[in-house]
Amino acid sequence: SVIHGFLNGKKSLSVSETNGILASDATLEIGATNTGGSWPFHGYIDEVRVTKGVCRHTQDFVPNLNEHPNS
Repeated sequence: SVIHGFLNGKKSLSVSETNGILASDATLEIGATNTGGSWPFHGYIDEVRVTKGVCRHTQDFVPNLNEHPNS
């Protein structure tokens, strides 16, 4: 699978993941990583959306100014 990251609608990263995302019972960490060390994210994160099995964007897009609905 491929993980895409966007900042204000612009693709900022694209990483291939061969082991699958959350292939274990490990905790999902957003804004930090702990793989042999600890690298916290210093900043703010707003409007994070994680969707299993659906690709929302693979290229740059215009962000919606409204919040994501709860359904």
